[in-house]
Amino acid sequence: MNDFYFTAVTWVSLTEVCVIWMNRPQNLSLVTVCKSPMWYCQETQRISGEGRGWVDTQDAPLFSLDGLNYVMIAPVRDGPAGFFRHVVSVNIPKKRVLPLTHGKFDVARILAWNHQDSLV
Repeated sequence: MNDFYFTAVTWVSLTEVCVIWMNRPQNLSLVTVCKSPMWYCQETQRISGEGRGWVDTQDAPLFSLDGLNYVMIAPVRDGPAGFFRHVVSVNIPKKRVLPLTHGKFDVARILAWNHQDSLV
């Protein structure tokens, strides 16, 4: 990666770390999971400014207990109203991003993920 900076880091497991990268112009953010021992990083999500200018910095995601899914706040389009910050769920093996909230409002932060009751 050329001229990328990491903006958030969190442990996924004892052998994996999640790193969020942002490019120098700040119009592209990449969420990656890096695995030991070589710490190769796999891209799990790409967040682009899509002509809106820069991308907001992202907080580190909250991971499922098995490390195969995570939730985080990311831009979601609401038709002609534009983009709003919403909670999304990312399935890493299927490379699927599913918005959990939607509407003409912004989610400020995720407080917790109750894995037992499947509540964010």
